Amino acid sequence: MGGATHSSHLSFGESNLVRSPLLPVKR
Repeated sequence: MGGATHSSHLSFGESNLVRSPLLPVKR
């Protein structure tokens, strides 16, 4: 279960970065 949760979290972060590339760039 822990592994699955970690994978989900990573996917979410990656998706967010790809969806809003300007956000991380601005930071």
